[in-house]
Amino acid sequence: MKKITYLLFIAIFACLALVACGGGDGGKEKPGNDNDITDTGDNDQTDSGDTVVPDGDTGEIDDDTVDPDGDIVDPDGDTGIPVVKGTIVDMQTGLIPQDTEVTFECVVVAVAYNQDNSTHENTAIKGLYVSELIDKAAPNSGIYVFIKNTAKIGEFNPGDKIEVTGVYGEHYESSQVTVTDNNSIQKLGTADIPAPAEIADPSTIATPYELSGEEYSPTANHGADAEKYESVLVKVKDVEITKSDIGHGSFEVSGNLSVSKELFYYNGSRSEGVKFNSISGILIYSYDAFQLAPRSIDDFDVKVIDAGITAIQKGEVAKGTTVTLSESVVTAVAYDQDSTTHENTAIKGLYVSEIIEQAQPYTGIYVYIKGKAAVDAYAIGDKLEITGAVDEYYDSTQISVTSVENVKKIGTADLPAPAEIDDPSKISTPYAKDGDEWKPTTNHGEDAEKYESVLVKVKNVEVTNNNLGHGAFEVTGNLSVAKELYYYSGDRSIGVKFDSISGILIYSYSAFQLAPRSEADFVAAAVE
Repeated sequence: MKKITYLLFIAIFACLALVACGGGDGGKEKPGNDNDITDTGDNDQTDSGDTVVPDGDTGEIDDDTVDPDGDIVDPDGDTGIPVVKGTIVDMQTGLIPQDTEVTFECVVVAVAYNQDNSTHENTAIKGLYVSELIDKAAPNSGIYVFIKNTAKIGEFNPGDKIEVTGVYGEHYESSQVTVTDNNSIQKLGTADIPAPAEIADPSTIATPYELSGEEYSPTANHGADAEKYESVLVKVKDVEITKSDIGHGSFEVSGNLSVSKELFYYNGSRSEGVKFNSISGILIYSYDAFQLAPRSIDDFDVKVIDAGITAIQKGEVAKGTTVTLSESVVTAVAYDQDSTTHENTAIKGLYVSEIIEQAQPYTGIYVYIKGKAAVDAYAIGDKLEITGAVDEYYDSTQISVTSVENVKKIGTADLPAPAEIDDPSKISTPYAKDGDEWKPTTNHGEDAEKYESVLVKVKNVEVTNNNLGHGAFEVTGNLSVAKELYYYSGDRSIGVKFDSISGILIYSYSAFQLAPRSEADFVAAAVE
């Protein structure tokens, strides 16, 4: 009889285990789960048509009844709903059915916030990405914990060791554990965050996007390993930007991998061709696509090369490449101005040169400061170290830097003497009359490109057109003299002569123009 009873209990719990291993997954099949077995919520088990329950009356599982692996217990003994003390891997591989209450220990890897729609400031914690307590992230070792009633900013942080009690399920085909509030999450201390899982081929975890009309939309061609790494901390190496904007603040890198702003917005250069040694982040599943969601600027390791201005201006450095100019000198400062008072309000950019005795072709470049700088932050003659991305802005080569932190003053240096241009027409863009306006032609001087952003000087010139529009006038050789850096308030009458005019040769509004920096750049001819 004891043997029969023992065998009966073995049969019962074999059936329980079979049911526990089944269950739907919201349409997203987990590895090792064929979706053929469903959990109906009925604890009654049948054997040859006879209904048998462990207690013989209620269908509840006794407090002291444990499955063969010791995973399923009823701690209260009064609900009949087993709490599964399993692991994240068990959930992500389908060993734990949906709608099961689970309790597990883990470490916080990333925090997801609600944000104010206007200010984009974080207002509350809406969820946590957590990992198994392991040294290095592995397939199926991460999951998202959704906090229904949110938690306060700062209540949880990466590196917190926590115990989570919640309900495992799927939300729009993404696995998660849902907790009602932060009381279902107990802090146990701190733990090391696992090192990211290194993905050799980004395409194996990516969802490619394709252009549909005017928008990019995700395809259904998810990478072969994407499901395994859902909610896991991963790293891709030696990638570059292949699409600068695929919508919703995302961009694409090698392997058709979308880099999302879900956890952090990257405000560095997003130009196609920008290279990274690596990008780390959580592989999220959002809006029908697997996407890499970095957590902070520290997750981006930009590939930086030491380059000279000449190499950049000659096209030897690809657009989008992040470069460091170890030494350069400021030859001119470009300001934002108040539209009413015309007073300088901020520095928007700098013209810099290689540190040489006399300016030469290709030795100058414009540095655009995205975050802008205070009016007195930089001055002509400052020696700088600059890190930024090579870019083209309306066909003018420049280095774009994200903030003043990437433009470091390291001393002062002598400015190069201006490159002397014997024939102004070689660096000019002639203008032609179009109705009542003067507009630039496309007949740029043969040497204009070489001297873009370089400090130059033209000699023995006179005013040939005193009003080209936009504050500019023309001198010998069809050379436009612009007000971009300084407005010349002297005599502009046709025929007024200058021994010389110096300035930066800029490319602006489709024309090469000479931009003097101050009154000192104009040397008037002696009156006869």
